[in-house]
Amino acid sequence: KVEAGYTIPKIDRKTRHKIYETLDEDLEYKPEQLDRSVTALNQIRTVLEAYKQNLFTQLFPEREPTWVPKTLIFAKDDNHAENIVRLVREVFNADNDFCKKITYNVSGVKPEDLIQEFRISPAFRIAVTVDMIATGTDIKPLEVLIFMRDVHSELYYEQMKGRGVRTIPVSDLKSVTPNAVCKSKFILIDAVGVTESKKSVQPPLERKKGVPFRKLLEQLGQGRSDDAALSSTAARLAALGNALNEEKQAQVKEICGKSLQELSNSLLDAIDADKLEGKTEAETEQLRDDAVRPFANPKVRDFLLTQARNAYMYVDDISTDKVIEFAPVKERAEGIIKSLKEFIELHKDELAALSIIYHKSYGKERLTYDGIKELSDALVNNAPSLSIPVLWGAFMQVSPNKVQRAKTPEKMLTNVIQLMRFALGQDAELKPFDTVAAQRYNLWLGRQKKRGIVFSSDQLGWLEEIKNFIVYNSSMTEKDVQETLSDKGGLLKARQVFAPIDLSNLLNSLSNTLINKTEG
Repeated sequence: KVEAGYTIPKIDRKTRHKIYETLDEDLEYKPEQLDRSVTALNQIRTVLEAYKQNLFTQLFPEREPTWVPKTLIFAKDDNHAENIVRLVREVFNADNDFCKKITYNVSGVKPEDLIQEFRISPAFRIAVTVDMIATGTDIKPLEVLIFMRDVHSELYYEQMKGRGVRTIPVSDLKSVTPNAVCKSKFILIDAVGVTESKKSVQPPLERKKGVPFRKLLEQLGQGRSDDAALSSTAARLAALGNALNEEKQAQVKEICGKSLQELSNSLLDAIDADKLEGKTEAETEQLRDDAVRPFANPKVRDFLLTQARNAYMYVDDISTDKVIEFAPVKERAEGIIKSLKEFIELHKDELAALSIIYHKSYGKERLTYDGIKELSDALVNNAPSLSIPVLWGAFMQVSPNKVQRAKTPEKMLTNVIQLMRFALGQDAELKPFDTVAAQRYNLWLGRQKKRGIVFSSDQLGWLEEIKNFIVYNSSMTEKDVQETLSDKGGLLKARQVFAPIDLSNLLNSLSNTLINKTEG
């Protein structure tokens, strides 16, 4: 509502000519009139500012705040789209290349060229559209959808959401979004209640959340190819693919004949209305048969099940009756930390590594890779929210001034030590283990110098390699030296380089300093 007496702008829809009018009576409007009869610019700005503020703290906390994820905003009409584009540039303090409108009414350039530019250009981060990219257009690097318009057709809504679920190889994603690790999720931001508005019944992509992955694979192995089974299996495979390392991905292709990305996309293509348009019933059936054929092999099904059990999967729960909001995230983070502390109290005397950290018995016992791995696995098996990256993000949300950002904390297993110490109050700050280890390493070198041990440049080169190995593996033995540093001459050469210092004692000393937090 705008009260009488205020002077506000009025815009001609066709010419975009702006005039100002002083209201002689109150201007009242309903929510559904927003951006059609009345444009509330502050509302658009508020949504965009909330997105910007929460982008690297809640949505993508594992990333450096450099490149905004490829984002698609759905507008109500062309006028609405123009206002959004202008405000995006203002809020993000960005140039014209950063955000562009892709509609049928863009003059001087073909919409198809803009779509291709959005796919491949690192500079083009946010696109605003009405219908052009709603269906039938693949933009694989896309990671965020923002709805600033309601949709009443369930089918149309599902197709719009589908713009965000396409998988993409890590190298391709990094070429347009350099700070990305992988596309393990996509974010849907509902700014207008689209997830709650009434629509004709149509299931989302993941339509069988309660059905075990094993059951879905069995159904496909038996030749079942209904939409629900195919879409749900595709969603599970896509998530699994993003959780596996390159070695496991290669095994998948060797055993299954296709990569997980290819298996997932084949299933999606078999039920994509746009892909099936113009095909005969027989051709459609053949496409489905081809998509499910790999799953007829029991060896393939067993292998996929094994990988699903062993891999930590980032699965983004997407449902039509839930709204993604910024407000509750801190409460959720506090709940995750509470669960962690309950886990610690429950298992402090059962898990060797946790017991050492909890009781600070570093002088009596030694943290090992196997012990740390056991602790990390036990956390995830207890609850997926207790994984290293999720815990790190939770602490960052609750105690931002005490937590140092970590790009990919899960890649360093020893970060679980940091998380436990911080949760127990043993460390005042939470820092990545390699940062802490670098500081302890320099202190260790200083102590050795005070003892009269000054290392040569050759020895320092070896020590740097040893330090890096310990940082990622929690310890290094003489056997590890032989296997890992064979290109430098292995164990025999290492003993010669450090003589008369006993190599075994040196490894223990450095390990104790870096991992066990004791003086070596």
